[in-house]
Amino acid sequence: MKKYSGGFKVYPINGHFVDVRSEEEYPTEILIEDGEIKHALETPSSGIFIRILKNNRWFMTSTVKEQDIKAKIRELDELSGYSHKETLNLEELLNPIKESVIKYELLNPSKINLSDKIELLKEYESTIKKYKEIETYRILYNDKYLLKRIKNSIGTDVEYDKAVCGFTIDFRMRKNKNTFSGRFSLGNNAIEHLKHNENRLIEYLQEAKEFLSAKPIKSGIYRTILSEAVAGLLIHEALGHRAESDFIISQEDNTIEWPVGKRVANRGVNIVDFGGMPASSGYSPFDDEGFLARKTYLIKDGLLNSKLHSLTTASQSNEEPTGNARAIDAEHEPIVRMTNTFIESGKVSFKDMMSDIKEGIYIKTVDHCFGISTYILVPQMAYLIRNGKLREPVKISSIKGSIFKTLRNIEDISNDFKLIFNVQDGCNKVNQKDLSVGFGGAKVKIKKIRVE
Repeated sequence: MKKYSGGFKVYPINGHFVDVRSEEEYPTEILIEDGEIKHALETPSSGIFIRILKNNRWFMTSTVKEQDIKAKIRELDELSGYSHKETLNLEELLNPIKESVIKYELLNPSKINLSDKIELLKEYESTIKKYKEIETYRILYNDKYLLKRIKNSIGTDVEYDKAVCGFTIDFRMRKNKNTFSGRFSLGNNAIEHLKHNENRLIEYLQEAKEFLSAKPIKSGIYRTILSEAVAGLLIHEALGHRAESDFIISQEDNTIEWPVGKRVANRGVNIVDFGGMPASSGYSPFDDEGFLARKTYLIKDGLLNSKLHSLTTASQSNEEPTGNARAIDAEHEPIVRMTNTFIESGKVSFKDMMSDIKEGIYIKTVDHCFGISTYILVPQMAYLIRNGKLREPVKISSIKGSIFKTLRNIEDISNDFKLIFNVQDGCNKVNQKDLSVGFGGAKVKIKKIRVE
């Protein structure tokens, strides 16, 4: 695979703004299903994304050859097209920066033999095989070392690297006619942290067995506590995508749902997006336009505070960029995407959150969640709370609601914090799928949620 020197130059052509992003990826994927290795692949790739801003419109292309950059810029300048009405003044938004944040070279998982990775997964597989209740299972392992360089015609020159690795075990348990489908995941920046965690898997599988005898809950309105993972995923899906400014700009009537300064939750509710967290799957110290990651409060002290922006949407909105222009690879343009989206910690312990609940539910894990503003959440592991204590597991078909009503019903926020390291099942938007993001934060207690 071609390695880029990083010495390529970017220059304005006929006064047009130009930026260039080079990427090198070293990914691995291993899939094991019911004891059989389906594939074990190492697929390094590289590419260069190039674009110019001409007549307030982006023209873009890609190449795999560093020496072709200058010619590609000239080709883009020769293209013609109608001029957008909006004037994009990107230079006013960008402060040129030159910075290198290379910190994961020694943790590069591509330097570890493929056979060693398979052996690691086999150790966890041996634990799975001890459970006669498991009738089928699937282990998916992924890792990647990524190196990016972003330069533009007004002087920005930044680079950073990133390492992620992890695996997910999906399984189905059966006892007579009762079944339960579960998921166990581990993710980190270093493969060493994935080793010798079989006890965590055993603990999860023992808990999963209890759900083989779980009874359906009666439909109704319940006081509900969401775990860090569930609350974070809900915020990502139902609120975070709504906060992406290209979504708002594309539908004029939606702007009424994001008036900055409007109270949408109780004081103390703070929801953040921030790519500058190193030990996270959404780590992105610079976005794909070379803008420095910024800690952006979507909601601050219960008030709508900010949207997420790229350079284009910030210019269109007369607002500041937030460092949220991201692309899945060098063949795609950067669009507005989340990084790590989370709920900041409060002051209440989990035990105290439950103490005044006579009958409610705790949702620990979720199968999936979808919907923007109005959402449907499908729990996986949930427990009944009775007289302030965590009780028996229950089956819940789904939870439906409006994210803004749910936010207004938040009563308490826990004093703990957990950011989910998400190696598989990345975020999907338009035609760009599986972008690495993180989500989580604190547990939240909600006054009333409709449970089916």
